[in-house]
Amino acid sequence: MLSLVRKDLRVTFRFMAIVIPVFAVSALVGLVVARTFLILSFAMAASLIAMPVAIDWSAGAGAFVHSLPVSRSVTVKARYATAALLGGGCFLVGALMATCFGALVQRVTGVWPDWIGVHTAIAFVASVGVFAAALLGVAFRFGEGAAGVAGGGVAVVIAPLLLRGTGQAWSAAFVDSMGPAIAALVTGSVVGLLGWVSMRWSIHANEHREF
Repeated sequence: MLSLVRKDLRVTFRFMAIVIPVFAVSALVGLVVARTFLILSFAMAASLIAMPVAIDWSAGAGAFVHSLPVSRSVTVKARYATAALLGGGCFLVGALMATCFGALVQRVTGVWPDWIGVHTAIAFVASVGVFAAALLGVAFRFGEGAAGVAGGGVAVVIAPLLLRGTGQAWSAAFVDSMGPAIAALVTGSVVGLLGWVSMRWSIHANEHREF
C-alpha cells in the first residue's frame, strides 16, 4: 500500500510544485479576510486530493493499477490514505499560516482575530472530509469521470457556504454550544466515520468493477 501512496504523491509532485506556491501567495493576501483564506485553503486541499484521480483518468491508468500484484482493497485504501495525507498537510500549513498571522496581529493591535480559532478549523475539516468522501466513493464505484462531476458538484455547494461565511457561522455556533474540545472531537469522529463508510463502500464497489 505504501508504494501506491508514494506513486500518487510522486505523480502529483509537479502539480503541487506549481499550485502550492500560487495558493500560498494568494492565501497570504487572503489572511486579512477570513472567508477568502478559508475558501483558498479548501480549494488547495480539494485540488490536491482530486489530482491523483484526474491523472489516472487522463492516462487511463485504472486497468494498469488493478493489474498490479496487490488486492483491489489495497488500492482503495492507498488512495484514501493519500487523500488523508494531502488533506492533513493542507490543514497543518493553513493552521500554521493563520496562527502566525494571528500572533502578528495580536502583537500589533493587542487583539486576536476572531476568525482564527477552532470553528474555522472545523469548517475546513468538515468541508474537505465531505468532498474527499464523495469524490473517492464515486470514483471507485462509477469511474474517475463521474467522480469529477460529483466532486465538482460538492465543491459548488460548499464553496458559496464558505465564501458567504455561512459555514463558519454554523461551526462557530457548534463550538459555542459544545465547547472547543468536544466540538473538535465530534467533528473529527464524524468526518472519520464518513471516510470509513466511504472507503468500505469503495472497497465493495471496486471488487465488482470491470476494466
